[in-house]
Amino acid sequence: MDSERILSKISELEKYISELNQILPDSEENNLTSTKTQRAIERILQISIECILDICAIMVKDLKLGPPSDEDDLLSLLSGKIPHIENIQQMKSFRNLILHQYAKIDNQLVYEIALEYSSDFQLFFNEIKKLL
Repeated sequence: MDSERILSKISELEKYISELNQILPDSEENNLTSTKTQRAIERILQISIECILDICAIMVKDLKLGPPSDEDDLLSLLSGKIPHIENIQQMKSFRNLILHQYAKIDNQLVYEIALEYSSDFQLFFNEIKKLL
């Protein structure tokens, strides 16, 4: 497995998580008052999820699981190989919401997801490090 590339992506992801933790308001009320913070949270979530998908793509290639037809197929090829793959599938769906329906995003939902995904991101790269 291309451990160097994966570890580089994990390092990138850790940086994004750190940034998210630095700007994430301490309460939902504070989150709803700053559009600038809301947009920053959305963007950090988006690039963090894309980073995870990049790691998944590297793993599919390195494990010779065949070429995925799309991101859903990419994740299904890793089913059973990566613990909690269903969390990544949910993240991907949320990333698509951010990308395609950004005008209709519920800021309260984004805040709640940011809190949840912070620990999910940590869980993901801990699991990947174990696999390396």
